[in-house]
Amino acid sequence: MSMPEDIRTHEQGPTFKRKGLVIGINYKSWASHPALKEYVLHSCVSDAQRARDFLVSTCGYEPCDVRMLGDSQVTDEDKAEDEYEDSEGVRDHETLPTRDNIIRAMEWLVEDAQHGDKFFLHYSGHGGQVKDMHGDEIDGMDEVIWPVDGTPTEGHITDDTMWNVLVSHLPSGCQLTAMFDCCHAGTMLDLPLVYDPSTGKIKHKSRLMHQRALRPALADVVSWASCKDSELALELSELALELSDLALELPELPTCPSPTSTPTPSPSPTPLGGGAMTSIFYTSLQKDPHQSYMALYADIRHALRGARQRPQLSTALEVVLDQKMRII
Repeated sequence: MSMPEDIRTHEQGPTFKRKGLVIGINYKSWASHPALKEYVLHSCVSDAQRARDFLVSTCGYEPCDVRMLGDSQVTDEDKAEDEYEDSEGVRDHETLPTRDNIIRAMEWLVEDAQHGDKFFLHYSGHGGQVKDMHGDEIDGMDEVIWPVDGTPTEGHITDDTMWNVLVSHLPSGCQLTAMFDCCHAGTMLDLPLVYDPSTGKIKHKSRLMHQRALRPALADVVSWASCKDSELALELSELALELSDLALELPELPTCPSPTSTPTPSPSPTPLGGGAMTSIFYTSLQKDPHQSYMALYADIRHALRGARQRPQLSTALEVVLDQKMRII
């Protein structure tokens, strides 16, 4: 596919990799469990598809270099018979977002990383919190994501695990951009620097800074999150994608249920539904994929003004927030 000249990323000299991993989990298999069926999500797989389309169509990533995990093909019968995990007869079983598949895909994303490589991660699904066992969290809680084969009490993937797999081994000059559209997403990658909109500056998370000083990140890692660690994320109908109307609609929208709280049941399925953060994030970047971190953050904050979620921006290294984003 031919890309506009300003979108192309051919450079002189050594070649570099651009890879993406997008994950969307609707938890269709939870529908067979009385305690969980109310909390099945409806638009996370389509959110992941939107992220993939952005990387391929807008950023010019090669389709073969963008891996997608989703559970749109999982049925209740598959879950009951465990076919979604181990049956060779289940279509695309390796792309189902089980815990093992997610971790393997994260390892694939950053394997053999070299200076100049660019990686992108998108996650839409349930996020939660569990007790911090390492003493590196100010609030005493680790943030976690829930694979399709997990439950609210086991099988999760912690922020510590994601740091170890995705961040800790990246070399200097390598870039990883992550976007988490889920509840309790604020510091999902456990990055030590967090943007404070009240001061317009990056602030240090003291306990994480101490931990990371023992094994500091070398790469340029930036994580976008739909909400603070203590907050729930919103879903919305894609009928409300226009940013000029989005902020007016959000306060009335229901929150996505969090397995670690006592949430309200999920709303009825909306065919064109989507996460609020996902919708705003990619709509803004499609308009201007070369905008600065601060421009995108301001766009998101403006669209979510008055809503019950506050977007978060965290980094592994000090970054100049007025510089252009380097996803492309």
